[in-house]
Amino acid sequence: FQLAICSVLFLGSWPLVLALRIHQPALLAFTLISAAIAATATGKLKLAGVLLAFSAIKPQSVIGIVGWLLLWSLSRWRDGKGLFLSFTLTLTLMLLAAEIMLPGWLWKWREAMSAYLQYAPLPGVYVEMMFGNRIGKLVGILITLGISLFCWKSRQDEAHTDRFKLAPALILAANLAISPVWHAYDHIFLLPSAILLWEWRERFFCLKPVQRGILRFSVLSVLWQWLAGLIAVAVVMIAPKLALNLRVLPYISILLFPAVILTSLILIGRSRLSG
Repeated sequence: FQLAICSVLFLGSWPLVLALRIHQPALLAFTLISAAIAATATGKLKLAGVLLAFSAIKPQSVIGIVGWLLLWSLSRWRDGKGLFLSFTLTLTLMLLAAEIMLPGWLWKWREAMSAYLQYAPLPGVYVEMMFGNRIGKLVGILITLGISLFCWKSRQDEAHTDRFKLAPALILAANLAISPVWHAYDHIFLLPSAILLWEWRERFFCLKPVQRGILRFSVLSVLWQWLAGLIAVAVVMIAPKLALNLRVLPYISILLFPAVILTSLILIGRSRLSG
């Protein structure tokens, strides 16, 4: 029942609807990453490596997860070498096939990316939008160092441990906060964090009052997209002319997602691991 509810909410979420509407490849990358992590957790490491290589079609969204799983497989070489070798082989074959089909594609891709950064309406680095350029850069560095240190300490953990479960969710959430290339539809990568928060929800009552208040605000921010959607539909049924004015109503809380999800994940994860 919980899985069904989560699925319905996810399919009706603003980021996923937006990604579907514009046929965004991030959906495919997210599916491949999710499958790769699931394969890793169930011991199918060769399959995980292949899926991980395919997910590299959107490198700016998956570079953190790819780096983490490769580090994990190298640190547990006897058990995890299948992931590293299958990833390396698959990615090599993909690059060679691409070069055969379209010679010089890599340089053309780099030129296209450079041009994209010039004409695309990118919002800018999330932490710099929240805290300003100087403080935002410092916050971004601290987030990167903190996640890197956590992953380094977790590099030899079993796939069923809480610390291993926490690492991918933290990486995906942190990537949205520090990446210079992101859009609202990229918030679909926050789903693993939301699921993990729900799975560890009993730790909510172990938090301090201020921390519980932060989590309550986070939940309200996430739920706002559906509440606002219901309000907008109800108003439009009465006054259709207001449709264009109300279409941004569910979008108000979207900008808060990376911050509230990452903060909540850190609070709940810290409580879970210390408990």
